[in-house]
Amino acid sequence: HHYSLATGLGLAQEAARYLRLAAEAAERQLALSDAAELFERASAHVGRGIDRDRLVLEAARCHLLAGHRLRALELDDEVAGSDDPELRLRAAMGFEAASARGRFGAHHALALLRRAIETSGRADDDPLVIRATGALASALALSGEADEGLRQSRRAIARARERGDRDLLAAVLDSS
Repeated sequence: HHYSLATGLGLAQEAARYLRLAAEAAERQLALSDAAELFERASAHVGRGIDRDRLVLEAARCHLLAGHRLRALELDDEVAGSDDPELRLRAAMGFEAASARGRFGAHHALALLRRAIETSGRADDDPLVIRATGALASALALSGEADEGLRQSRRAIARARERGDRDLLAAVLDSS
């Protein structure tokens, strides 16, 4: 962590690297609040862009697992505007997961998921799109569009089964 005190000396990359490593170590020890804080600190030492967005997503995921839903929502919402389509999908799914557990933000989650899926440039049978469709089903149901949510849920489950990927199917069943 000492590199983070010397970023003015051109050591920002080293600071980000060591903070990321510390965050990963904290996460392995299930110190999720600490991991989230360290991922956020690491992201502050990386310029705007995909590398920073990845660190912010890791922080959001750890915040959610630590029970800090509001902070997870803020960070996922921030990354939902990323230039990277995969990170937009992951951020939208993270936002939906945090909002579903707290029963708030479903309409915004719905908008983020629709945009991320539409602009992903990925095929409908891509595992990440299938997972995002499962999350979309949940957001639709929580937004009062139960029939469309059920349709999207069935669609995601069918695609996951077609792929024969049990982990993907479990993820879709869990999210939708």
